[in-house]
Amino acid sequence: MPEKFEENTGQTPDIWVIGGGKMGQALIRGWLGAGVDAGKLGIIDPKAADRRHFEGLPAAVKRRPPQDLPHFRDELLVFAVKPQSLPQLLPLYQPAALQGCWFLSVVAGQPLSLIQEQLASVAVMRAMPNLPAAYQQGFTGCYALPSLPSLIYQTWVGLLEKLGMVMPVE
Repeated sequence: MPEKFEENTGQTPDIWVIGGGKMGQALIRGWLGAGVDAGKLGIIDPKAADRRHFEGLPAAVKRRPPQDLPHFRDELLVFAVKPQSLPQLLPLYQPAALQGCWFLSVVAGQPLSLIQEQLASVAVMRAMPNLPAAYQQGFTGCYALPSLPSLIYQTWVGLLEKLGMVMPVE
């Protein structure tokens, strides 16, 4: 469990969205609209330095290019990239898995098993939100393997519920 997660206070560790395209930004905007502190959110994207690409996001939302990854420890990481780029990105995040990070994939067409194998981690869940999540009006289907610890599942579902309705699928 991320050490920063305080079950009693409901305080959430930092959330990093890997991919600053439409879906990645919809997630960030949705969490901001639901009251998540901008300083707890970050985006990793090749266009991280381009303020116009992220117009309207508070300056407190951290932005980093993929070649300058922070040293992750106990954060929540969301993969929101194009499906074809995920296999090449996963090895970059193996150290984060070893440092207690939890992962959520919103990447279409990539099986959960691939992510778990590449990261050597069971702390991975899959979800398919839609763009109205940016306005807390989304609908998200989510899936987790039975090996996912309950606390990780409940944490991700709680964050997804801030974006709208959540429907677990089997």
